[in-house]
Amino acid sequence: MGCCTSRDRYADAGEWEEPVTRAAGPRKPLGVHVSVLQLFFKHHAALTMAELCEKAIKPVTILQACAYIDTLGLDTAEDDVDLGSRTPFGRSRIAPATCFVSHTWQTKFSDVMECIQQHERAFPNTYYWFAVLSTNQHAQIEKPLEWATAALPETIRVAGNMLLVAAPYSAPTALTRAWCLFEAHVAIRAGVHCAVRFPGSQRDDLKQAILDDYFMATARLAFINLEKAESASASDRDLIIEVSRASDGGIPAVNNSIKWHARRWYLQAFVSMAIDAEDAQFVQGLALALGQYGTDADDIITQCNAMLQKVEGRPDGKGPSRLFLASLHHLLGAAQSLGSHHKDAVTTLTKALELTLAALVETNATSNLDVAGTYVTLGAAYHGTGDFARAGEYYNKAAAILVDTLGATHRRVADLHDRKAALLLDSGDISAARELTEKALAVYESACGAFHPSTARARAAMGHVHLRSQDTSRAIECFQAALAVQQATLGETHPDTGATLSAMGTTYLTTGDHAKALGYYDRALAISLATVGATHPTTAQLYGSIALAHRLQGNLDRALEFHLKDLEIKQTTIGEVHRDTAKTYAACAGLYLLRGDGGRALELYRRAVASSMAALGDSHPETGKVLGSLAGVMVAKGIHHEALQCYEQALGIAIASGGEGPDAAALLSAIGRIHLILGHTDEALAPLNKALTLCRTHLGENHAETGRVFSTLGGAYASQGDFDHALECYGRALEIQLAILGEKPDPEIGRLYSAMGMACVSKGDYEKALELHGRDLAIKLQTVGENDPSTATACNSVGHVLEQRGDRANARNMYSRALNVFLFAFGSQHPQTIECQQNVDRVTG
Repeated sequence: MGCCTSRDRYADAGEWEEPVTRAAGPRKPLGVHVSVLQLFFKHHAALTMAELCEKAIKPVTILQACAYIDTLGLDTAEDDVDLGSRTPFGRSRIAPATCFVSHTWQTKFSDVMECIQQHERAFPNTYYWFAVLSTNQHAQIEKPLEWATAALPETIRVAGNMLLVAAPYSAPTALTRAWCLFEAHVAIRAGVHCAVRFPGSQRDDLKQAILDDYFMATARLAFINLEKAESASASDRDLIIEVSRASDGGIPAVNNSIKWHARRWYLQAFVSMAIDAEDAQFVQGLALALGQYGTDADDIITQCNAMLQKVEGRPDGKGPSRLFLASLHHLLGAAQSLGSHHKDAVTTLTKALELTLAALVETNATSNLDVAGTYVTLGAAYHGTGDFARAGEYYNKAAAILVDTLGATHRRVADLHDRKAALLLDSGDISAARELTEKALAVYESACGAFHPSTARARAAMGHVHLRSQDTSRAIECFQAALAVQQATLGETHPDTGATLSAMGTTYLTTGDHAKALGYYDRALAISLATVGATHPTTAQLYGSIALAHRLQGNLDRALEFHLKDLEIKQTTIGEVHRDTAKTYAACAGLYLLRGDGGRALELYRRAVASSMAALGDSHPETGKVLGSLAGVMVAKGIHHEALQCYEQALGIAIASGGEGPDAAALLSAIGRIHLILGHTDEALAPLNKALTLCRTHLGENHAETGRVFSTLGGAYASQGDFDHALECYGRALEIQLAILGEKPDPEIGRLYSAMGMACVSKGDYEKALELHGRDLAIKLQTVGENDPSTATACNSVGHVLEQRGDRANARNMYSRALNVFLFAFGSQHPQTIECQQNVDRVTG
C-alpha cells in the first residue's frame, strides 16, 4: 500500500526524524489537502507511484533529506488551526490527517487520484496521510518490532479513516502486497472505517463484470493470503509475518478477517459507485446480487437511506429518474430483507414495484426484467415474514416474465428456482422442491461450472432436500461437495460456508451423532459471530440448533441457556409477532417443563400461542401444534377445562389442514383423556374410538400410538363398569407393547398389568388379579427398586388382593412394606401414608 519499500516509510508516524526546519518531538500524523495532490497530478499524471517518488518527490527534498510535507512551510504548534500555507480556497494545505491512504508502488498516480477525488466528493476537505509525501523517502533506518505494533496502528487510529485504492479493478495489486494487507488488518483491529475505491474511469467495465457475474468480479478476495503476499523488501515482509503470527489466531485469523471485511468494503464501494452515478441498471444488478452474495446489510441500508434523503431534498425538476428511484428502493428492500427486517422490506419493495411499473409506462419500455427482479426480492421478503402464499405468488409472477424473456436455462431463472425450492421445502412440499433444485443445479453446472458458489449453493439446497427426505447419506455427500467449493471460492468465513457447516450439523444431529453435530454448529457459530455479529437472526438460529443438540444429549441446562439466547435475539430483531419467535418460545417452554418448572412452561407456551396466532393466524398448522403443547401443560397443572378448549381448537386446525390423520388421532385421544379426568366417561368414548380408528388406518394395528389409545379406551370402559371391554382393550395394548419392547421390564408394561389387575379385582377374579399385580411389582423392583413410591403402590395393590382372598398375614406384610416406603418418602401425614396405615391396622386387628 503505502509507497515505500522499507520500514522507514512510516518514520514520521510515531517519533519524528529531526527535520531541518523544526525541533524534534512527537506530533500528530499530518496529512495534505487534495489541492497539494492536484498540483502534482497536473504535471505527473502518467507516472506510477514509484515513479512519482523518484522523479518528483525525491528531487525536491534531497537537500533537506526530509519528508515532502516538511517543505510546506509548517512553523506553528501542532494544534494550531492555521497550519501551514493555505490553498486557493482558504484551506490549510496540511493539517492532522483524517484519512490514511493505502496503495501500492505499482499503482498509477492517475488511478490513485481518481479514487481520492471520489473520496473527496463524499468527504470534502479530508487531509490525506500519504506515505510518499508524509514520510522521509531518503531515510533507510531499520525499525524495531515495537514500531509495527505501536507507531503504525497509532497513525491509522488517529486518522480515523482508511482509503484502500483497488486498482486495476480486475486485479487490484493491493490484494497481493504485504503492506496493504497488513494495513487493512491494522485498520480492522483499530475499528477504523475503511473505504475501498475503484478508479472512476473503470466504472463501466466494473459494472459490466458485476452484472455478468458478481462472484467472478469479487473472486480474488477468496485468495487473500498474507503469507503469500509480496513486498519489495524482504525485511519488511519478515516483520509483517512476525507481527501477524503473534496476533490472536495467527495468520489464518488475519486472512479470514481481511477477507470478510474486504467483501463488505467491496460491496459498499460498488453501491457508492452505482448510486453516485444514479445508474439504475447498476443498482438493480446489485439488488439482485445482494440476495446471492450479500454479507452485511446495515451498511447498504445506511447508504441507500442517505441517498434517498439527498435526492428528496433536490429542487423540483432536478430529481433523479423514476427508474433510478425504483432501483434504489429495490436495493434498500433487498438489504432490509438480508438483515431480516422483512416487514420493512415488504413496504420498501412494494414502493419499488410501484415506481418500476410507473417508469415503464412513462418511458414506453417493453422490457420488464426490472419488474421481475423486484418480484423475486419481494417474494423473498414475504418468505421471511412467513407468508408463504404471497411469496409463492410473487415468485410465480417473476417466473412467467423471466422464462418468457430469457429462456428456461438462464441463470436468473435458476436463481429463482433456488429461492422457490427453499420456499417449497419450508412449506413441506419436498417433491416439488426436489424438482426445482435439480433444474437449478443443472443450469448452474452448465452456465458456471461445478466450481462456482452458485453451483455450490444449489448443491447444498439438494442436500437439504435429501435431509428432509431422511436420506442423510446423500445429504452429507451434497453438503461436503458444496462446502469444498465454498471454502475454496468464498473462503472459510463466508456466510454461505457457515450455512453449509450448520446444515452438516443438522444432518449429524438427525443421525444421532450429537457430538459431531455440535462440532459443526460451533464452527458455523464462530463464522456468524465474526461476520454478522451476536445479535443477528442467523446467530439466533445457530443458538437454537446448539440448544437442540444439548437437549438431545440430556444437558437441559445448556440447552435452555442457548434457547434463551436465541429468544432474546429474535425478540429484538424479528419481534414478538413472528413464526420463528413462536417456535423459540415453545422450545423454551418445553425445556422448562422437562426441568419441572410447569409454571414457567405454561407462561411461555401462552406467549408462543399468542405469537403464532398474530403471525400466522388462528387456523395455521403451527398454531395448532403449539395449542396442543399448551393444553398438555394445562392438564399437568390441573387446568382441565381450558386444556379441553385448546385441544378442541387444535383438532379443528389439524383436520382442516391435514385431514383426519395421525395428528388428529393424537388430539382426539388427548380430548378423550381429559373427559375421563373430568368424569365425563360417556363423552370420552366417542373421541377415543375415533382416535383408535384413525390410528389403525394410518399407523397400523401394532403401532405404539395405537397401543396407547387402546390403553386409554380400556380406562374409559373400566370407569363405566364394563370390565370385559376394559380387559380386552388393556390386553390389546399389552400385546402391542410386548411386541415393541419384548420381555424387558418397562414401566408402561407394568402400568398395564396394574390396570388389568384392578379390573380383575372388580370382577372378583382374585387369582388373575394377584398374578397381574405381582407382575407389576416385579417390574417395579427391577426398574426403580424397593424404596420408590411406585413400588410401594404396587405392594399396596398386592396386599389389597391378598386381603380380599382372606390371606391377612401376607396382606399385612405387603401393606407394611408399602407403609415403610411412604413414611420415608412422604412422612406420616401424607394421604397415601395415612391410607396405608389404615390398611395395616385393619388386617392386624
